[in-house]
Amino acid sequence: IISATVEKVIIPDSVTTIGDYAFAGCGKIKEIEIPNSVTNICDHAFSRCSSLTSITIGNSVKEIGYEAFGYCTSLTSITSLNLFPPYVPHVFSSLPESVILYVPAESIEYYKLVEDWKFFSNIEALTIPAENITLDKNNISIKVSETTTLNITVLPENTTNKEVVWTSSDESVATVENGVVTAHKAGVATITATTTDGTNLSATCEVIVTPTVAENIALDKTSVSLEINKTVALNITILPETTTNKEVVWTS
Repeated sequence: IISATVEKVIIPDSVTTIGDYAFAGCGKIKEIEIPNSVTNICDHAFSRCSSLTSITIGNSVKEIGYEAFGYCTSLTSITSLNLFPPYVPHVFSSLPESVILYVPAESIEYYKLVEDWKFFSNIEALTIPAENITLDKNNISIKVSETTTLNITVLPENTTNKEVVWTSSDESVATVENGVVTAHKAGVATITATTTDGTNLSATCEVIVTPTVAENIALDKTSVSLEINKTVALNITILPETTTNKEVVWTS
């Protein structure tokens, strides 16, 4: 049993069970975050923690014991990260009716149907912020007029809003739309993806745009016969069509 004078508790990820009366009567604790390693919260584990205002229950909890949160009269919110409601025999009946339960958006209806979890009249969708954002490339080199796609990963997997804003440091060199980068002229541009959920996390990729050089040149005629003082036009084709510089020097 933990001392009643404890104000802050950090439960390590190595813990799998929170025992009977483990934090019971700790009247100064205000917040508890139960890590995802925990599978069982035993009887009266947090009962009569009179200053406790919020609890976050990790996504691995399978069972919460009798009156585990009994008479926590200051509670305003409980967050359950579980997609499926843990087994909770007579856990919440002594809590204030105003307590808000936050659960994953896709699980709200499950919680509303399960006995004891139905105690909560206010069940709202949990907002899970982004914690990390990465691109699959840190730097790339492409030729003028070419395109390439940058793929983004936002973690954790269940982040509520994975939308990002794409920007280019120099749109005359390269532009980006939904991760598709288009090269316009030789130079360097930095492509940035930034989260829109308020965390403002970002990831960048340096894009080096190189000129497209000519690979083949041909005239429309290989030989001509001309009378004196007559002229003929020779038409030139340079491939690929995206060649950056199609200027040629004519000599005789």
